[in-house]
Formats: sequence, structure tokens, C-alpha cells
Amino acid sequence: MTAHHSIIPLAWDSAFFGFPTGRLVGTGLLAEDLRELLVQARGQGWRLLYWFVSPEDVVSGEAAQALGLHPADDKRVYARALPARLPVVPAAVRRISGPTASPELTALAVQSGEYSRFRTDPHFAPGQFEQLYAQWLAKALANGMVLAYQPGASQGAQGLLTLEEQGAELAIGLVAVDGQWRRRGIGQALLAGAYRQARAAGFRALRVTTQGANQAACRFYEQAGFALVERQLVFHLWLPEQQ
Repeated sequence: MTAHHSIIPLAWDSAFFGFPTGRLVGTGLLAEDLRELLVQARGQGWRLLYWFVSPEDVVSGEAAQALGLHPADDKRVYARALPARLPVVPAAVRRISGPTASPELTALAVQSGEYSRFRTDPHFAPGQFEQLYAQWLAKALANGMVLAYQPGASQGAQGLLTLEEQGAELAIGLVAVDGQWRRRGIGQALLAGAYRQARAAGFRALRVTTQGANQAACRFYEQAGFALVERQLVFHLWLPEQQ
């Protein structure tokens, strides 16, 4: 095997899914390299490897095609500097924290993953996708990084946006507007709230990751002044369990 590669264990994912999960790091992998690597990984007990491939890595892309692999996701990362003049944040945008999520927030968190690779990949057990997004929401609530669009105290949340500090950057995590309330400016209102939170915390820019298949989300961020800064094809390499 000539191409350099490594497998990084993912402890949280392994514990959550209940089987050894890792991330394959490797570029310029030929088909024979990838085939041998997967045989070795299976022998080491791996069940699932995430493999992130740049579209510019033609060699790895051809190897994946030769092995009949299809991307689980077309990952798009957008970023933009905060506006010089922050937009007004509507009163309906509320910052929420607490130990538990309301049923409305949980439902919105699940809606935010409509195009998620964890939802569209049929290899995951039923219910795992919903549990995964509920856990991400719970983490954001514990950190006080949840914005909800809730017009009145007696009304449930109609929109959701979570934020997460990633080193020196602030990233948007889960974003959703309930289906019956879309196209009413709720997404823009939540984004205005995110700008305000970012500025208050000392950040100068925002990042967000979405799926290429989610064309509505891509258009939303592009129209809001975000620029595409990274694209990766994400493969789920499932390995048969050792007998």
C-alpha cells in the first residue's frame, strides 16, 4: 500500500452506535489500496469508517467509484463575517437553556436533519438518527446556545437554531423552521439572533455546515451572504462483522 492513511478512533460515535467507529484519513488512495485497507480494517474489528474526500482528490474518487461506493453526504461548509451593522432581532427570537427540551424543540431538531447522512443511510438502526439529534440539542441547551423563534409564551417554538464554539470559531449547528411556518422570515430572524450572539461572545464570523442535497438551505445561506469555503464527499464504509 503506497498511499499514506490512518484510522482515527471516534470514541463518542462508537459508544453511541454500539460498535467500533472511526474516521479514515487518507488521500490519493488507489482502488487496490482502498480494497486492502478495508480488509485490514475489518480484521481489526472496525464496523464503520467515515471517509471525507475532497472533490479535487480525483484518485480517491475513482477508487471509491471502482469499489461501487456512493457518498452518504455532499458536505458543504459556508462562512461569512458578521455584518458591520447587525440586523434587528425580533422579540420572538428567544435564547433558551435548561436541562430538558420541550417536545416542540425536539421535533424541530429532528426536522433539521431531514437530509442528514445519519437519516438517509439505511444501515443505522431505527431511531438512532432521532436519538442522535436529540442528544445534540440537549448539549446545546446545557451550554445555553439555543435560539428559538417563539412569538408568544403560550405558543410552541416555530423555529430553532443552535450554536457551538469550535475553537476560535462559532458554528451554527441545528437549524429548522417547522413546515407549516416556513417562508415567513423565521430563518432570517434566527440568523439575526445568531449574529447578535456571535458579536456578544467576541466572534467576528460564523460558519455553518449543510448538505449539498439540501438545496433550500444552500440557497438560504448564499442569499444571506455566506460563501462556500469547503466541500467534501462523505463516505460511510460499512464493514461486515467478524464471524
